[in-house]
Parts: sequence; C-alpha cells; structure tokens
Amino acid sequence: MTDQTCANAKDFLPALVREELTGEERALVEAHVSSCLSCTDELELIRRLSGAVQKMPAGLASEIKEAVARDRTQKRRTIGWQLLAAATIVLALGTSLIWQRTQTLPETSQLAQESFVMVWADGDALVADTPMLEDLSEEELAVLLEELGG
Repeated sequence: MTDQTCANAKDFLPALVREELTGEERALVEAHVSSCLSCTDELELIRRLSGAVQKMPAGLASEIKEAVARDRTQKRRTIGWQLLAAATIVLALGTSLIWQRTQTLPETSQLAQESFVMVWADGDALVADTPMLEDLSEEELAVLLEELGG
C-alpha cells in the first residue's frame, strides 16, 4: 500500500477501536490493516492504550462541580472580609489625618521675636557677634551681593 493509504487508515484507527465507523469505512480500514504490518501494530497499540484507560467513576463529575462551587463561595467570603478590612484601615487613617490637621499648633510668634546669636566659622576659630546685614554700609552690601552672585 502507499504511504497516503496508511496515513488515511491511521487517522481512522482510534475511531475503529471506539466502534464509531460506518460499515463501509470499517471494511476499508480493516482491509488495509490486514495487509499492512505497520497499521496492524499501531491498531494493537491503540487497543492496549484504550483498554488501559480507566473509566471515570460515576458521580465524579458532580463531586468536582460541587467542590468548585464551595471553593468559589469561600473565596467570595474571604474577598468580602478583605475589602471590609481595607476600608476600615483607610477610614481610620483618614480620620487620624483630619484630626491631626485640626489640632492647634504651638504659638510661634514668640520665637519670631527672640534674637538669635549667629556664629560664623573663621578658619579654625569661631567668631561670635559678627555684624548683621543692617550693620553693613551700602558699599559693603553691594560687595556682598556681588560675591553671592547676585
């Protein structure tokens, strides 16, 4: 037989084992298998494999469906609690933030009125009570401004 005939016959071998072929198709495939050693070997292998496959126990499909449904229900409950917990945390943080912003801040006007002592580094020695900007002349201010890049 030709390779094309073997390829066609091999396509029908699983259906032959499952007894799904019409009378004419069955006769053609069986005629080819009886004269082709390669197709005979493959048919025998398919028969062994189909015999080795265990049948699904009765009721297994319904048990699987019930287990999946229970799992989905349980996940929905878990997600519901997680969303509730997240909303509670957001609400607590938001309330805390609003409460902190409404609290009165300490009086700062007293700090603004106090004078500060400025200490400048002069080499290794520290010099206290150096002149402030208001103590400088206009010429000294212009030189300072120029030095600062303004």
